[in-house]
Amino acid sequence: MIRRNRRAIATVCGLAAALALAACSAQAPGAGAQAGAPQPAAAEGQVAPNDLVDPNAGGNTTGETTADSAPTGASASLVAKDVPKMGKVVQNGEGFTLYRFDKDGSKPAKSNCNDACAVTWPPLLSEEIPKLTGVDPALVGTVIRADGKQQVTLGGWPLYTYQKDAGPGKWAGQGVGGTWFVSDPTGKKNLECLPPGVTGETKAGTEESGVEAPAAGEAPAAGGTTY
Repeated sequence: MIRRNRRAIATVCGLAAALALAACSAQAPGAGAQAGAPQPAAAEGQVAPNDLVDPNAGGNTTGETTADSAPTGASASLVAKDVPKMGKVVQNGEGFTLYRFDKDGSKPAKSNCNDACAVTWPPLLSEEIPKLTGVDPALVGTVIRADGKQQVTLGGWPLYTYQKDAGPGKWAGQGVGGTWFVSDPTGKKNLECLPPGVTGETKAGTEESGVEAPAAGEAPAAGGTTY
């Protein structure tokens, strides 16, 4: 009788130990994995650890991007619109008017609006090819800004919104400082509704001149590419 009780107790203890081990294995991530053992493939929509790429290792170092090299992520939208009084404009996906800056460059593309300027005139950023409505894809590209972010260009000109626009469809930034203008769907200046004294001409000549000449001793700007 005593031997039977001891066997029964040993059996119960063995079962309890096995259940405890199974519970710990289920709660501890990676428990039971062996060093060097093949890891399961990542689920759809996830990135396997071995597939991660060091963004600083090799790659394009010119500040230019192409459709093939553009990273995936947040995407901007460009929408061509015909609005009352202003006429043809380009807006972002939320309906806010987009602007171009005469002190930027388009040949090659370059943004010169940084720091405090970029707070008042937030650049239109996109980590992948923008979504287009009524805009020619051949005119759309990106340029790498001084802070390393990727800004959308249209006709070579970097695009911005204006912090003081009260809402979608507004254009309070038209003609500000004689250098900021509403962009039309081709990247050219929309010269409607200009403030008194603003002509739309740039320091380099007419609005079609492309880019300001660099200051003495300044290297030409690194540009962007179109998709």
